[in-house]
Amino acid sequence: MFLSGTELTFLFDLIRIVTANGASVMFISHDLEAVRAIATRFVVLRDGAVAGTGRVADTTEDEMIDMIVGSAREWFERSAAHTIEAIAESGAPLARRVRDAELLAVDGLAGGTVKDLSFRVNEGEIIGLAGVTGSGTEDAPYLMFGGAADGGLAAAGTIRVAGREYNAKDLTSAEAIRAGLALVPVNRPRDGVVASLSVADNIFMLVYGNYFSRGLMTRRSMMTAARDRAETYDIRPPDPAAPVAQLSGGNQQKTVLAKWMEPRPRILLLHEPTQGVDVGASVEIRALVKDACQTRGMGVVWVGTDFAELAEMCDQVLVLDNGRVGRPASSCRETVDPTCAAVSRSQRCPASWVWTGCHHIASCTGTASNGHSMTRMPLSRPSRSASSACTMATRRVPATMAGSSWKLSTETWTRGSTPSMLSCRATVASWTRW
Repeated sequence: MFLSGTELTFLFDLIRIVTANGASVMFISHDLEAVRAIATRFVVLRDGAVAGTGRVADTTEDEMIDMIVGSAREWFERSAAHTIEAIAESGAPLARRVRDAELLAVDGLAGGTVKDLSFRVNEGEIIGLAGVTGSGTEDAPYLMFGGAADGGLAAAGTIRVAGREYNAKDLTSAEAIRAGLALVPVNRPRDGVVASLSVADNIFMLVYGNYFSRGLMTRRSMMTAARDRAETYDIRPPDPAAPVAQLSGGNQQKTVLAKWMEPRPRILLLHEPTQGVDVGASVEIRALVKDACQTRGMGVVWVGTDFAELAEMCDQVLVLDNGRVGRPASSCRETVDPTCAAVSRSQRCPASWVWTGCHHIASCTGTASNGHSMTRMPLSRPSRSASSACTMATRRVPATMAGSSWKLSTETWTRGSTPSMLSCRATVASWTRW
């Protein structure tokens, strides 16, 4: 289950109340950020056995990921390199991942929270869309696919796919699929899978026609192909006849990705594709998407709230503000800071106060290692000495910050008394020495 920032704050507050009274808590989660924020010690289980233990404060995030994923992490991170080597050995020319040919052009798209959205995606390019709730990100991928997230339709705009233009108001999901669009939705149980059907049926439901001969389904042929896909996408257990309901969230998500990759789309629309999945599945999903961009020239629109992931995966990140694109925020060669700062600026709230601590990271205004309380202060005053725990938790604050006085370099504001995790991340974007 995915918890919003407010819900996570409430849960962590309850845990702290329980532990303050002397009780112990066992927190079981695949959300590494949450584990690092609330836990003191950790135990990693992999394939039914203990893969590692330690104190959170003494273990880096990369070390924990290696314990969780094991050798699979290195394999998937290098999968694109292996593909490139295979192409080189075949004698075929190695193409650049991002090419000049335009695959997708969105102009004046409007509907739901989207007001006037325009951007371009070239062959092999990954474009990210970021923004706070209500900025338009929650509706944008669905409007490009024939409808809004709440079931509404586009009000205006055009969508051009590989040179063919469609009126967004008239576009249906069936037409979007025929045009070469694919959509991995954020609500996997409702929109992504049919839980009662098998892995094989979910993967091939868009291409059932390929497995019919003389009016009869060649089930054996489909199951053979499904075993191959399960191996390619590392779906566990590798049983194509197993109901999807029996799979973990990460393996369900890889099944959804396999389904939409089967028709070999020109453009893949991803809405929070790694939300609610384990670290291993997240690594695999990112590698599979990049591999398809490199080898097939597929274009990707990646909509998400994980700024670090957007900065890692995308060639360009566009920040949406009030349903429109603001300025390009970052690329894969830059840090996540510009995206965070741009999202903060897009909130357009009073700048006389800033938040300098967040519920899911160590406090940046004191020395508490598990700080969850919010400290509000005027911009005219420097913060107190920040703790080294803050440095470790945010991964965006220089190590030299410990013991020095700092303040936020940009004037930001978070809505409400308890900001969401997204807006909280935005306020720790960049720091300057006071």
